[in-house]
Amino acid sequence: SIKEDLPMKALILTMTCGEGHNSIARTISGFLTEKGVESEIMDIYRGHKFSGALNNKAYLFFCRHFPKLYEKLWLKVKYADADKRRYKNSFQATIKCCLKDVEKEIAEFKPDFIICTHCNAGAVVDRLRRENRIDRNITLYSFLTDFYPHPNWEDSVCVDYVFLSHICAKQQMLDKGFREEQLVETGFPVNPAYYAEIDKRQLRLEQGFAPDMFTVLISSGGFGIGRNEKVLKRLAACKLPLQIIIANSRNRKSLKKCGRVIKKYKMNNVHNFGFVKDIVSVISSADLSVSRGGCSFLCETLTRQIPTIAREDIIINESENVDFLRARGCCARLKSIDEVTSIVDGLNGDRVKFDKMRAACEGIIKPNAVENMYRFIMANEQKKVEK
Repeated sequence: SIKEDLPMKALILTMTCGEGHNSIARTISGFLTEKGVESEIMDIYRGHKFSGALNNKAYLFFCRHFPKLYEKLWLKVKYADADKRRYKNSFQATIKCCLKDVEKEIAEFKPDFIICTHCNAGAVVDRLRRENRIDRNITLYSFLTDFYPHPNWEDSVCVDYVFLSHICAKQQMLDKGFREEQLVETGFPVNPAYYAEIDKRQLRLEQGFAPDMFTVLISSGGFGIGRNEKVLKRLAACKLPLQIIIANSRNRKSLKKCGRVIKKYKMNNVHNFGFVKDIVSVISSADLSVSRGGCSFLCETLTRQIPTIAREDIIINESENVDFLRARGCCARLKSIDEVTSIVDGLNGDRVKFDKMRAACEGIIKPNAVENMYRFIMANEQKKVEK
């Protein structure tokens, strides 16, 4: 058996760029703890908060104000010659400050394996390995946390394995320079709580929602980007009965603006929340979501067979996720915010069409991704012991 005398150790490297990567890290850590693996989560920018904040705030700034410019830069970098760009680009400067801190943490914690939940983290351990600053007996894993790879993934080709949410990413990863044997389709690491059987009617009662009413969830990600009040105003014009749940997350301005809309239109069918601790129950209560295109949220709703109407102003990586789901019939996309009224009324009134979208959610991602990941890692660790 593997290390009978001591528990195995896993170091999980993450960073804040949106909230999805941190959520994935917590999901993996919780699962590993249940399996008896000692795990520790490290934000790679923890010792360099200015650099970390700059990365995150720049990302959020472009998401909010310059999505088209962000898209142009994204596409230019993503489809540039990977062999020419690898290790010879400005991206290396953004991770340089993290190297010593991560190297020190690895030396002190002595993990058996490392899991990265962001491509920046993968690039950090790639560089440490290339510079012989990390024990080569430590297995390096990275998660591709969207359906397709981001720019700069070519700087992580020295990790041992990359876990894919869906096999659709395989060719693009090969183009980045990865070998086929490095790529493992596990599914997206959704919190296992989303796989638990539920009685949706009872769950709604427990949450204080109407148990039998068509329920639309408005969400804008962990940082509340997207002006939820704009969606709420349009849904106020819906002709068919529905109830609305709004998850504003950490965006207090959005919470207040939605509150003003509710008061102005005298809406008695809206539940307006800020940051929600039990987000699993809130998401699971919905029939339909109106959201951005973050992969974490999309996969959580897929697991619960909740179709999505994607917002009109999403950025390129979200757009790639949404287009992937649209091609499979479980997602619609707004060209204009004004379309949301007719689309929601259409799905609410045509349950055959709605059920078809709902059924299309099944089978897109492999279930129990964290379990799949764990089994693969344990098999590798067993091989290391046998050697």
